[in-house]
Amino acid sequence: MELSTIWWVLAGVTVAAELLIGSFYLLMLSLGMAAGAITAQVGSPLTVQLLVAAGVGGAAVLLWRRMKQGRGAGRAVDAYSRVASDASTTPIVPSDMSAVSALIASAMKMVQVGK
Repeated sequence: MELSTIWWVLAGVTVAAELLIGSFYLLMLSLGMAAGAITAQVGSPLTVQLLVAAGVGGAAVLLWRRMKQGRGAGRAVDAYSRVASDASTTPIVPSDMSAVSALIASAMKMVQVGK
């Protein structure tokens, strides 16, 4: 079996595992494996294939992590959901905008504190 075929199979297995587990990081690693497959198809030695796969996969994971950490709005939504779940077990439907602003303010405080 060709090395490029092995790389493509590994990339496919990693994508399948990502679909089962739901970890987007596995998808980033599969990009590295696809880069290793392309490197194998152009005839590079195994050492170069491994370095390219590790470099592309690692860079993709780091970039995804940086993008994910930079999402302040996502953290605010998570904090809001924690505040809402602490308030009651039923969804909160505010009757006026003062209740909405109070919930948003408490969620933003939680984001700033880092809870």
